[in-house]
Amino acid sequence: MSLASNRENAGYRHRNAGHPPRLPSAPDAEGSRIEPLISRGVGVKNQLVDSKVDLFAEERQELLLQILRTQGKVRVEDASALFGVSPDTIRRDLNRLVRAGLAYRTHGGALTRTKSPAAAAEGKRESDPKFRIGKRAASLVKENSLILFDTGWTSLEVAKNVPAGLAFTAVTNNLAVAEALAGRPGTTVIIASGRILKNSRSIVGDDVLHFLKSVRADLCFLGACSIGLGFGVGAIEPDELPIKQQMIQSSARVIALASNEKFSATTALSVCPLRAVDIIITDQKPPESLLERYQAFDVAFGAS
Repeated sequence: MSLASNRENAGYRHRNAGHPPRLPSAPDAEGSRIEPLISRGVGVKNQLVDSKVDLFAEERQELLLQILRTQGKVRVEDASALFGVSPDTIRRDLNRLVRAGLAYRTHGGALTRTKSPAAAAEGKRESDPKFRIGKRAASLVKENSLILFDTGWTSLEVAKNVPAGLAFTAVTNNLAVAEALAGRPGTTVIIASGRILKNSRSIVGDDVLHFLKSVRADLCFLGACSIGLGFGVGAIEPDELPIKQQMIQSSARVIALASNEKFSATTALSVCPLRAVDIIITDQKPPESLLERYQAFDVAFGAS
C-alpha cells in the first residue's frame, strides 16, 4: 500500500478545524518546503505543530521518510517532539516504513535502508586493502585448476572472491578458507590434517608436509607477513614456515599477497627469496625506482 495520503478513505478528519490540514508542498526538483522541518533539528517545534495542524498518519510517514532520506536516520524522541505526537505513534509509523522496505529499525529509531549495518560493513570490507588484493588475485583462478591457499586473512579474501560457479580444486591448511569454499557449487575442497593453531586456524605438522609433497598445483596464493628485496617473503609463526615452503615447491606459479605496509615490515623468518615468487599482488605499486629493482628479480606486480 502506498504511503501517500488517501483522503477519500480518511474522510478529511481534523481535530481542530472543519477543513483539510494545510501541508507543506510536495518535493520538486528545486527542493521542498519540508526542508526547514528537516534542517532545524531537535528542540525546535516545526511549523506544523505550532499551527496545530493534525497530520494524517500517511502524511506524517511521508515526512519521516523525507527525513530518513535526507539525514539517514530518525530518532523516536526527536520525531515525537517534532510532530507533537507520542513516541509510540512514531514507533508505529517507523514500523510501517520498515514493513514497506523503506527503513530498518534500530534501538531508539530507524535508519534508511541504504545504510543498513550489513551495507555499511560491506562498504568497509570493500575499502580494506585485503579485500582489494583478494579480488584481484581471485581473477587468476581458472576453470579446472588446482589451487593452493596459504593461511591468512588475505588468502581468505581470495577464496571469498573466486567467481561463483567456477569449477576448481582448492587445497588448503586453513579452516577459515576451507569453510569459505566448502559450500560453493563446482568447488572441491581438500584440507590437510594435522594440529590446529588456534589463533590463525591453520593446520600444521608433519602430516601436512607429507600430504603437500604429493600435490601438484597450478597456483599457490602465499600470504606474506613482510616482503623485501634482500629478505624475500617473511613469516612470523615458526610452525607455518615449512608449510609455506612446501606449498611453493608444490606449485607451478607462486602469487605473493602483500598489502602496502608489508613492504616496510620486518619479520624474523624468511619463507623464500623473491626469485621464488612469480607475481606480487598488492594494493599499491611501489615507486618506479623501487619497482625496477623488484623487476630485476623477475617479479611482476599486480595492483588492486
